Amino acid sequence: TILMTTKPQRKKNVALMKLLGTTRKNIILIIAFEYFLMGFIAGLVAISASIWIEYQLAHAIFDVNYHIPWFRLVIFWIGSMIVLGLFGSISLKDVINQSPLLLLKS
Repeated sequence: TILMTTKPQRKKNVALMKLLGTTRKNIILIIAFEYFLMGFIAGLVAISASIWIEYQLAHAIFDVNYHIPWFRLVIFWIGSMIVLGLFGSISLKDVINQSPLLLLKS
């Protein structure tokens, strides 16, 4: 849902969650989880593409043996999840701190 929502839509979602009694902490956890999940999927796609491209370059062009650098890839994957989760949560800080009435008016 996070890829399909704009900031005004996100404001309405947060306002409805607040009206239904969701705590601020739970709203932050929900938003952070969505961004972490998006980072997980984006990292997986990026890692898969990079492995395929590196393999093709190593064998077809350079004619060398290729080994997958798992440690670097896992660090990149975890890093992308953390960065997206933090920046996504921070970007909606003003939405989380507003009252539901103000969110629904805007």
